[in-house]
Amino acid sequence: MKRWYWGVALAALSIGCDDSGGTAADAGMAINLDSGMVGGGDPLQAFCARTARAKCDWAFGCLTPGAIRGTFGFEGGDADACTAAETAACFADVSARQARGTLDFSEDAVDRCVKKLEDAPCLPGDPADWVRDWYQFTGTTCNSVTRGNVPQDGACTVRTDCQNPDHICGDGVCRQARAADIMQQCGSEVRSQGTLLSDESCAGEVCLALGNNAQEVFGTCTADCRYGTGCPSGAYCLQLQALGSTPSWFCTWPCADDRDCAAGLTCTPVNDDDPNTKHCYITPPE
Repeated sequence: MKRWYWGVALAALSIGCDDSGGTAADAGMAINLDSGMVGGGDPLQAFCARTARAKCDWAFGCLTPGAIRGTFGFEGGDADACTAAETAACFADVSARQARGTLDFSEDAVDRCVKKLEDAPCLPGDPADWVRDWYQFTGTTCNSVTRGNVPQDGACTVRTDCQNPDHICGDGVCRQARAADIMQQCGSEVRSQGTLLSDESCAGEVCLALGNNAQEVFGTCTADCRYGTGCPSGAYCLQLQALGSTPSWFCTWPCADDRDCAAGLTCTPVNDDDPNTKHCYITPPE
């Protein structure tokens, strides 16, 4: 069962924090969940712990268990475990960027960021319908706290190094994504459709797995647009959710017919609610 969504921001939702990079790997820190502080009061660790606590308390107070992980992607069976995982992921990103010299940290903006996260509303309806708007909220409200400082055409390692949130780290430099970045084949094996994989062969270092398809294409290079940025001019940000999986957001190219497409893709409708709008994608296996 798949569900396609178009990224239209909701004016009622305004949250955010720039901890999108990194992994939830153990960052070697002890977390005091009662105080929300980490590692003896280091400002970066404290920022990660406080924002993680705010997001996880919101999730476990607002969402059903299925939506907490399956729709929003939070790990852990309770708010404390979620906080530990989110703190580690955030700190892995910001500490690595600090070591590279690509992080501008504004400690005086932390309190305002955390307050907005704590005040995030629970919206009515299916959370799958507004999850991307929530991510856009978490990608703008706290951007100024842990902003990247690499200018256009400057050397980068990951996208969060970049000063402009619309830029990707493409070919090792911060730049705007181009149409060719999302029109190349990638991948070497069949993976579940909609899975975003790290792939250094792609300019934006992200490969969208396409599952079994009539075109027999493993995947196509794209950009992760979860936070509402990063797509080439003229491209769309689509959301795909397979049953039991966390949604993926990725850039795709609009088309009129197959001649507009490359990388073995075909021009096809991907949104049941808008069958007249077509994108360069795949069709089911024959």
